[in-house]
Parts: sequence; structure tokens; C-alpha cells
Amino acid sequence: MTSRANATLELDRQPSADEHAGMTWWNSLTTAERQRWMRAAGDTGIAADAWSAFKKSQGQDHQS
Repeated sequence: MTSRANATLELDRQPSADEHAGMTWWNSLTTAERQRWMRAAGDTGIAADAWSAFKKSQGQDHQS
């Protein structure tokens, strides 16, 4: 399967509970808070990485 096909399959599913919580969290942040957590995630430009950094800061470093 091509990477494009894999990407399409990935888009065809519902977000997990953790992914949904991360989206809700990200959307609730101010610009300054987003910048803080993006820096903490290594400036990857990926909101999920910022979510992971936040969870690690809260002692929730397991994958969901």
C-alpha cells in the first residue's frame, strides 16, 4: 500500500478519546499558551506533540 493510501485510511477513522481530548485542549489555549506548549514539544509544529508534552508535564506520559 502506498503512503498516500495509508494517509487516506488514517483520515477515514474517528479520533480516539485521547486525540479528541487533545484537540479540545489545543482549541481552548490562548496563542501564548500554544506557543509555550509548542516550544515544550520541540517546536515540531504538530499540535499532538504539544498535547504529549502537556500530558508529560502532568505525569500522564502514557500513550492512549
